[in-house]
Amino acid sequence: ASTGCAWFTVMGNVNTIAVSVLAECACIILCEGAELDEVASEKAKQQNVTVYYTDMPIFDAALMLYEEIK
Repeated sequence: ASTGCAWFTVMGNVNTIAVSVLAECACIILCEGAELDEVASEKAKQQNVTVYYTDMPIFDAALMLYEEIK
């Protein structure tokens, strides 16, 4: 992940939040119906990490965002 990126993943644990903060991601997009666990949800709130959710596969969600911003 790089600074300012939208990170598409299916991992909803506290490590995901930590990496997104260190990498200065713009947001996390949890795909394929994934959700943050309780600890990760609390850490996201504390760190002001924006998390979006979708049932879409990662590729499809990333393609949709790409199409919107190109």
